[in-house]
Amino acid sequence: MPDGTSFSATTLMREGFRALVRPPFFWLSGLGILGVIATSPIEQEDPAVWFGIAVVTVISAYSTIGLTLAAAEQEPDRNPETWIRAAVLRRCLLRSFVAGIFAYILVVAGLFALLVPGFIVGAALALADIAAVLENHAPGDALRRSVDLTKPARRPIGIVFGLLVILPGGALQAALYLAEIEPDWLRTAAQCATHLLSSAAHIALTKAFLTLGGRKLDRKMKPTPQRP
Repeated sequence: MPDGTSFSATTLMREGFRALVRPPFFWLSGLGILGVIATSPIEQEDPAVWFGIAVVTVISAYSTIGLTLAAAEQEPDRNPETWIRAAVLRRCLLRSFVAGIFAYILVVAGLFALLVPGFIVGAALALADIAAVLENHAPGDALRRSVDLTKPARRPIGIVFGLLVILPGGALQAALYLAEIEPDWLRTAAQCATHLLSSAAHIALTKAFLTLGGRKLDRKMKPTPQRP
């Protein structure tokens, strides 16, 4: 961690939730929620289900990239269109998505192996997709960058990622797998709440990324190779 900088999990989460109720973050997170609501009635037998999943994935990915870019600014433009446009022009959808998927797979593997390793892996890889967006890293480099940056702050980052991402997401998936959540609106509400918590976490973790020495590079600039 750079000299003179420190933060706690409480501070990070407070900052994430405070930002979430203000534009542009409120609207950007709302885009993801609209995607969840729009596809929630789709049944597994419906042939349109994969199309619906793809729509939700793309909407959520671009809104998350927009959240990242906006959170990296001291005084972000309040217009959400500014950040959706910036997310598209950034051309980082694939590398951000793949970095996030790899991190997710490793976290889930850790959770299945034993609960504690899952949280440890999550603390180390929580900044991977942010590194892919802000520093233009390829997926593998983004994972390594996250591991490097989080070394001095694994505990607060792990708490934020665990409480706002792992626990809500894991509880929802377990509930969907083990039981039928009825009525349908209750399942949709749970998915929306999970998305809101994840959005707050993403804002908080972007702030942590910058505090720990991460940078927001121009898309045309190549990140400086990190020493092993």
